[in-house]
Amino acid sequence: MDLSFVQKDRAAGSLLAMACGDALGAGYEFRLRRPFTMPVEMVGGNFGFSPGEWTDDTSMAIVIAEVAARGADLRTEESLDAICEGWRVWRQTAKDVGIQTQSVINRGGSPGTAAGYREAAVYLHRETGRTAGNGSLMRTAPVALAYLHDRQAMAEAATLISNLTHFDPVAAEACVLWCEAIRLSVLSGEIVSPTAGLDLLKPESQSFWIEIIAAAEAKQPHTFPNNGWVVSAFQAAWSAIVHADVPEDHPALGMHQAQHLQIALDRAVRVDNDTDTVAAIAGSLLGAIWGASAIPSEWLTKIHGYPDYSAKDLTRLAILIVQKGEPQPGGWPASETTNYHQSAAPAVELLPNLYVGGQTALATADDFDAVVSLSRVGLTEGGKAPTNHLRVSVLDSHAADMNPNLAFQFQDVADFIDSRIQQNQKVLLHCVHAHTRTPSFAVGYLMRTKSMTYVEAVAKVREVLPLADLHAPFDSVLKSLEGIHPRAEEIGQLWWDETAAQLWLETTQGWFQRSGSAWQSVAQPEVSLAPAAPHQIAEFDEVEVTKS
Repeated sequence: MDLSFVQKDRAAGSLLAMACGDALGAGYEFRLRRPFTMPVEMVGGNFGFSPGEWTDDTSMAIVIAEVAARGADLRTEESLDAICEGWRVWRQTAKDVGIQTQSVINRGGSPGTAAGYREAAVYLHRETGRTAGNGSLMRTAPVALAYLHDRQAMAEAATLISNLTHFDPVAAEACVLWCEAIRLSVLSGEIVSPTAGLDLLKPESQSFWIEIIAAAEAKQPHTFPNNGWVVSAFQAAWSAIVHADVPEDHPALGMHQAQHLQIALDRAVRVDNDTDTVAAIAGSLLGAIWGASAIPSEWLTKIHGYPDYSAKDLTRLAILIVQKGEPQPGGWPASETTNYHQSAAPAVELLPNLYVGGQTALATADDFDAVVSLSRVGLTEGGKAPTNHLRVSVLDSHAADMNPNLAFQFQDVADFIDSRIQQNQKVLLHCVHAHTRTPSFAVGYLMRTKSMTYVEAVAKVREVLPLADLHAPFDSVLKSLEGIHPRAEEIGQLWWDETAAQLWLETTQGWFQRSGSAWQSVAQPEVSLAPAAPHQIAEFDEVEVTKS
């Protein structure tokens, strides 16, 4: 199956957002539920996890992804053996391992084999009668990517891999349903319900899952606190997705539909108990819906973990999985460096500490503190640590549907660059030839941080990049960002409806109403409003969560 650039972006997004959810949730695992009055951030977690470090959820998924990235059929005994041995090796240095999974690995023998693991899983089930933990669901995303073309094979592989550690069929059924939602979301870019995979289950199981999914859609995620059980983890993750409002696209207010990914992950973390696993499960589907291009830059440069991987490695695995182990012409994403036919576009100074150029500018990367790559680069190209090298998923294309999150990316990358410059760091912004992507993102930066109009910003950029060609849709999206502000609240008057406990925003561009975590444009209110106090914003969010 040939996939478009944007479909591959969504495939990469599944693994990346899974890792981001995992790293976000790690800091709040088995603690009191995080209230909406306090932020959710990558702060590190128990067992010595550092800020941005993923846990066993992503680490176990990576082992599966490594096998799938070779183009292997995950259903073969050889592939299953490789997965089991990979988990055994990981276990030797793992900071934390789920109780059920740890028991199976310990009993599964060395080297790890599928036969040994299945026997250990059966033994554990006979011993305890409880093997429907969330440990197989949290790692299942790579299975969906491996079988985008064949849902039946996907269901078989998801079941076989779940059974390696989780004997209870309910765990495997959850994996099948979640994988089908991921598969369809990668292909379509739509929010696909897990009910889409019901026909892949045995008829006698379908009614059970219909009720489970309906309950998730009726209740908030924190109402499923027993989320060490696969069913409750499934429900909490799906509930976080469906109860997070999708913002209206309103670029001038800094509102983008793609921010649904952040809003939903925020809700997924605000549950009791196994927060990292719930958020990792939710992230694997959210990334499949919105893509890597919807993930904040600060997250992408921060996530890391076993086996000494970062965002670029998860991207590499995802792309190789969907391409059946075959890199693209030129070797990407597995090549150490790129071999573009490069034009002479050395780095030139646009503003103090901000330099723009082409791929050739990477040869001088040591002169910069941070690099922002708008084109594909090799695994070691630029020589920067992952925290100092942002790789942006954007295509130089005249087709608007190839960059569906472009407005969000302009805003997000501008904020990332500005945060580095505020720290007195030198930043290099580049693509291949510095003709379209580099000048476009430079214009976006000037508009967002220097309050320039589109025309003023283009003129400024063309002083140093005279061959800049901001073709559609880049120019049209940039024009829609004129007057953009970081937060909607900063460009209007906030009002509070005491009777309905409803937050309103009045701006020069109309009225907006707070719905969950997002703003939606509405008609002018006919009710009596009072000026809103800042604390009422957080209180409103808390009311939304607790009233059900």
